Amino acid sequence: MAIQYGVSAVLTTGDFLLRLVDVAKQLGYDPIRDLKLRAIPNIGDAELLTKTFGLEYFKTYGFHEVGNIAVECTEHDGLHIFEDAFIIQIVDPETGEPMPDGELGSVCATEVCKTGSPQFRYNIMDLSYLYPPGQCACGSWLRRMGPFAGRGDNMVKLRGVNIWPEAVGDIACSVDGTLPDFFVRAVRANNRDELVISVVSDRDPSTFADMRTEIERRLQQQLGVKIAAVVVRPGEIDDLTG
Repeated sequence: MAIQYGVSAVLTTGDFLLRLVDVAKQLGYDPIRDLKLRAIPNIGDAELLTKTFGLEYFKTYGFHEVGNIAVECTEHDGLHIFEDAFIIQIVDPETGEPMPDGELGSVCATEVCKTGSPQFRYNIMDLSYLYPPGQCACGSWLRRMGPFAGRGDNMVKLRGVNIWPEAVGDIACSVDGTLPDFFVRAVRANNRDELVISVVSDRDPSTFADMRTEIERRLQQQLGVKIAAVVVRPGEIDDLTG
């Protein structure tokens, strides 16, 4: 139908877009030549989606209860909030108190455009942060927020430090040679709680030890606590990640 009706933009999840590509290829279509998409404002692996569709990728953010609330501009430096329709606050996931600009907290949205079922200070428990007020290099004065950074209700307190599995995964998967697949689990060792992250790589297994060392180094440096890493081959954590 996308080809039949000349669809030029698709707003969905990154995983669904990649599934669309797989089906198109199975039917003999070239996703770049035949789909003729001009925009893919979505949430997903930006580098992979850009490479797959040959398009500039724009992150977007929203949720079912209120809809789309922010999208990137051509500067790719934060997502502009649609301030004519929403008031967005970032609050402490535990206390609900507003957080300073730049600090990670839970997204709290108030709709000012709905008349049927508006939401007031709706705490979705998605994690993000606000940019300080000011003009973007694109020229817009609309307030910016950071991208989706995980769930506030997934937080784990490890030796007094608030840790979000998504943040652990982002850091680990930034190491060269890793794929964007990971699984974080809590274990009990030596009478204290520990976190272990399994990260997928399709590189030669002889490189896994060095990769693990670098992952653990970055996690310690950026989060301030030691988190153990295990590097595995593709498919080894599929039963855990679904």
